[in-house]
Amino acid sequence: MTPKLPKKTDPLTPEEMAEAADMFMERYNIVKDRMNPLAKPQDILKVMENVAKLGHKLRADKAEDIRLERFGFVKKAELDSIDKALDKISL
Repeated sequence: MTPKLPKKTDPLTPEEMAEAADMFMERYNIVKDRMNPLAKPQDILKVMENVAKLGHKLRADKAEDIRLERFGFVKKAELDSIDKALDKISL
């Protein structure tokens, strides 16, 4: 018999709560340590939210770059170096 999985609305177990708290506090402390010591918790939480958004955007950009590399598309950096080389030749 398979173990019964909790529903989305079931209360979290103490183990689940401890795991979530560990993850949250690790991220909170990363942001707090980089901010002014006088920063309020609400300010730290706002910065955490913005850092998380940026992190997700960077992750998506990296995934897109990897996806495009598989299909052999020319990267912007390669196009820039080609343009520079062509500019030198035409001078």
